[in-house]
Amino acid sequence: MTNEHPETLIASVRRAIALVDIVANSPRPLPVKAIARAAGLSLGTAYNITRTLVHEGYLGVEPDGLVLGSRFPSMRPLEDDGVFLARVRRTLRGVTEQLGATAYFSRFDDGEVRVVDIVDAVSSPRVELWVGIDESAHATALGKRSRG
Repeated sequence: MTNEHPETLIASVRRAIALVDIVANSPRPLPVKAIARAAGLSLGTAYNITRTLVHEGYLGVEPDGLVLGSRFPSMRPLEDDGVFLARVRRTLRGVTEQLGATAYFSRFDDGEVRVVDIVDAVSSPRVELWVGIDESAHATALGKRSRG
């Protein structure tokens, strides 16, 4: 997604994300008053947004201020599929951009190799994944280009 149409962005969502960013970048819990000041928002608006973010679990309340909540993606276990995929994707994209080759990610589950995700490189398209690759993937070098 790109920012081609900024007029269609929802201001309240942008403010909420800005508040989460302020809390995420703070080395200490922040009181709402400090968050409001840092965001350039009125205290009432900051309280309303942070109350919603706390209710939804994206921020947590500590005696001395707000911190990231348990629902914030980086605070969730790596086993959560969406968080895991986001981290893997970011890594695969970096490998693809740095090496100029398609990047593959597989997992070893219950004695089987399972292809989890693939990020294609323009100059090096993915290899054809054939039926039965799960049974023989341990004997392959996915992503290795043949020198034909």
